[in-house]
Amino acid sequence: MGNTMLFTALREFTTGLLNQLLVNLSGQDGQTWLEEFKKFLRRETCWIETLESFFLKTVQIVLEPTEEEFNVVRDISKILPTKKEGGKVDWRDPDIEKWFGEITVKGRASKVVSSLYRFLKTLTHGKIISIGEKFKIYKKHNIFDALELTQKLIDTGEIEKKGTGVIIYLEEKYNNSLCWLSVYRNSDGELRVRVFAWVDLGPEWNAGGGVLFS
Repeated sequence: MGNTMLFTALREFTTGLLNQLLVNLSGQDGQTWLEEFKKFLRRETCWIETLESFFLKTVQIVLEPTEEEFNVVRDISKILPTKKEGGKVDWRDPDIEKWFGEITVKGRASKVVSSLYRFLKTLTHGKIISIGEKFKIYKKHNIFDALELTQKLIDTGEIEKKGTGVIIYLEEKYNNSLCWLSVYRNSDGELRVRVFAWVDLGPEWNAGGGVLFS
């Protein structure tokens, strides 16, 4: 009886489970699978998600209170200037002004403190948001704060590496869709700032990218 059960278990493992394990170990999350499998073999608790499984918290970006009123069309070139306007940005999405041009923000009553979390693995927007909500760090910024935070990220050298960027989720909506701002240095070294309104949360961001949460 015991031998029969052992034979059945071995056959199931070698024909099914082992193949799946090898696929997982050789896949995109192979290193994670290896570390968790080692814990399993040591009879340790495994597959417990922590914030550090996905994000590396790096720098804090601080915005001081201000009574200054901000209008997107009027003030964007002062807060986030392109190179033609004396700044560092190669291309700034005209949709920022098109979508939010009528918005006026009446100052900032209190200090805004945001932290940059770098991705340790490729993540979809849906996963980024769900992790932020699970660990109570998810945060959206108004367009005024988002543009100023973008400039501070650039000034502190956080957008220097080619092929990586940072996401800032916005409080404002466009056509009733949630929006996000992307500051990104492409493979040619160009620094680009874009705004997106999403219809699904599937698109992925590679490891090394980041998001501004609390």
